[in-house]
Amino acid sequence: MKPALEFAGFVTLAAALHLGLWAGLPAGGAQSAGEGGTALVSLEAAPGALQALADAWRRPPEAQQAVA
Repeated sequence: MKPALEFAGFVTLAAALHLGLWAGLPAGGAQSAGEGGTALVSLEAAPGALQALADAWRRPPEAQQAVA
């Protein structure tokens, strides 16, 4: 009986600690900043031309016939 109570107590303690850390996180996620926090980073989608170039790189080369 005692091991079951210890297990339940530690699970409760771990859950409380995790919830406490989660509640302390900033809302909306973290923001990336450069040195001193003055440079913020923003991301945007790549243009279609870059997607076509990446697709071409992933495509296997075409087989060539041996020339005698």
